[in-house]
Amino acid sequence: MPAPSRTSDGAAPAALSARAVTKRYGALVANDGIDLDVRPGEILALLGENGAGKSTLVKILSGLVRPDSGEVTVGGARLPAADPQAARAAGIGVVHQHFMLVPDMTATENVALAQGTTGRYDAAAIRARLVEIGERHGMPVRPDVPVETLPVGERQRVEILKCLLSDARVVSSTSPAPCSPPPSGTASPRSSPSWPQRAWPSC
Repeated sequence: MPAPSRTSDGAAPAALSARAVTKRYGALVANDGIDLDVRPGEILALLGENGAGKSTLVKILSGLVRPDSGEVTVGGARLPAADPQAARAAGIGVVHQHFMLVPDMTATENVALAQGTTGRYDAAAIRARLVEIGERHGMPVRPDVPVETLPVGERQRVEILKCLLSDARVVSSTSPAPCSPPPSGTASPRSSPSWPQRAWPSC
C-alpha cells in the first residue's frame, strides 16, 4: 500500500480524526461538536475536570459509545459508530483507567485473550512476543505470574503491551500512562525511539 500523501501544509496526514462529534446524556452535553486530529508520533493530552467528557470522547473514538452525531476516521477511512471490533481492526487500542485484565490469568494469558484466541494457542510464541515488545519499548513485565500479584505500574504496562501486540497504531488512554515510573535504567514509552510511529491521545 503506498504511503498516504501529506497535507497541503506539508504535515503528515492524521492517524485519527473526529469531526463534529456530539454526545448527550439527557440534558447533559458530554461532547459538543468535537473536532480532533491526532497525527503519527503525536502525543495529545485532553485536559478537563471530572465530568468534562474526556472519557466519553475516548470511548467514542474506540467504538465503545455511539455518538449522537459526527464521525470518526482512521487514515481517512470512516469508522462505523459503536463498533469496537472495527475500531480494533483499524488499529485503535485503549488503555482503560480501570484495568481490563483477568486477575488470576498471567500476562501471557491476558494477551492471548485480548487477541481473541480460543481453544489451543501457541503460548510460547505469545510469551516470546510479549517479552520482546516489552523490552523493546522499555516496559518489561513478568509474563508467567498472575497479574493480580503484579504492582499497579506493571499491570498498566501489561495493558499497554496488549495494545501494541494487537498492532495498534493509535493508543488512547483514559488516564495518564504509565501511572508509575518505569524500572530504573529503562525508557519511558513516551521517550522510546520506537514510539514515533504511533499516536497517543491521553486524558
